[in-house]
Order: sequence, then C-alpha cells, then structure tokens
Amino acid sequence: MLRSGILFSIYGSIFAVSLAICSSLYAAEQDSIYTSAIEESSSGSRIRLNYFGIFNGPSIKRPSSYQPDLNGKPDPTRPIVMRSFLGLGYALTDDVILSGNAYWNMQPILGQETEMMDPFVKLSHRSIWSYGNFNLYGDVRVHLPFSKLSKINDAKYGLQSVQSLTYYIPQITSFVGIVASERFNAFGGRGWGNDLDLYVAPNFYYYFIPNMAFTFLLEFQGSHTFGARPFKFNLDGADIEPGINWDVSSQLSFNPYVHIPLNANNTSNAISYGMMFSLSL
Repeated sequence: MLRSGILFSIYGSIFAVSLAICSSLYAAEQDSIYTSAIEESSSGSRIRLNYFGIFNGPSIKRPSSYQPDLNGKPDPTRPIVMRSFLGLGYALTDDVILSGNAYWNMQPILGQETEMMDPFVKLSHRSIWSYGNFNLYGDVRVHLPFSKLSKINDAKYGLQSVQSLTYYIPQITSFVGIVASERFNAFGGRGWGNDLDLYVAPNFYYYFIPNMAFTFLLEFQGSHTFGARPFKFNLDGADIEPGINWDVSSQLSFNPYVHIPLNANNTSNAISYGMMFSLSL
C-alpha cells in the first residue's frame, strides 16, 4: 500500500501541494472579499507558517485500532496514525519560499506514542511556468536523517524534486493535473531501503459549490532497492482516493477521503478512510 511505513514518509504532503495550489487558484476566481484576504496574507509579512496533517484511518467495513492490509485484515504493524508536517519559511519573492519542515507521527490510540521523523529543507516556486490556464509548481527538498529509523537504515540524506502541473477549466470550475516526485536516498555501508523512489498521481478537482470541491486522485509508486541490480524497479502499488475538499477560509481546509488500494486481495475490507488538514498563517 502506498500510504505506509517509510514510503509514506517520503510522499506525505505531495498531494497537498496540488490541492493547495488548486484551492488558492480557484479562490482568485471568487468574490472580492475572499480574494482580498489572500492578497493581504501574501502582501504582509514574508514569514510563512503552515501545518499539514494526514489521518490514516482503519477499514471502513471492519474498523479497528489498525489500518487494513491488502487482505483486508487489521495490520498489527500499522496502527491508525496522525502524520504532521510543520513548516516555517521565508518568502524570498512572491513566488519563491525557502522553508524548514518538521515531521512527526502520533498514534491517537494504543499508547498515544509520538515519533519524530526526518525533517527537510524545501525551496519551492509557486509558478515556474504558466500559460493561460496552465500552471507548473515545483520544489526541491533535502531530507536530513535524524530519525531513529534512518539511523537504523544507515541513511545519509535524501534529495527530492516535486512537480505539480494544473489546468483550470473555468466553464465547470474544475482543475485537472498531475503530480510527480523523484527522490534519491544515499546510504552508508550498512544501508537498507530504497535508493530511488518514484511517484506519479493524476488528479481532478470539481468545485460544485464555492469553497467545496470533489477531489479524485490516482496514485502510482515505484522504487529501486539499494544494492539491487541497475534498472530493476519495483511497482510498489496503486490506489485511488475520492474525497471532498472544504476551504473553510483562505488559510484553513479539510479533505476527507476514501483510500481504495487497486492491488488488494480483499478490496471491500481493505478500503479505509482518512482526512487531510491544512492551515497556513
């Protein structure tokens, strides 16, 4: 499954990149009150503070304290979890932001444990290229191996690039787009894990009322294992995630969704639910 273990730590907020871009671009098409709120936010302090959270929940059909495996059974290695990203950045220009980002996991049940994950530094550009209704976002990230898991795996660092291309369809207040990511991971002599992770996700957003949209995501993920022969890639899974995004304001949004793995052996029991939260100041 895509949203599990160390693989998810790589891709935690990629979809949120596309979601945030679509939300803010659509907001520019709305009434002057909402638009002015965005302009005030972007024209004030150059300090940027944002929080993004993802709740990975249990099976919808057979709820428990654990996320389901591909057989639809509770996976004892994957309790339900809240994954959090907190970023503090500085806007170098109106489009370019340099930020430091903390990342941690919290189990809301089963002991309520909190685990710090690898932080990363990100340089992002809101609009590398735009033409008409097209917009291309991009960022580069340097992941620092401070977590316990990275030390066990003898990880040295990770370099990642993320791209999000969107096209706005004003006639039906919709966006179509695609998000892609490439991450290279460096290891020491005792290294274990993937030295290359690839991700691609076509997506669609339809605003059926102002500030509320139907969302649809199709995810594919591949990897290369450290030490394996060159060009031997793994297909790590695919899933679809329909959901609803609610822009409460220009700073706050919620996105509940349903996670449907396409390679599950028992699809009905393996379907789970989740929620994404986004807050920016």
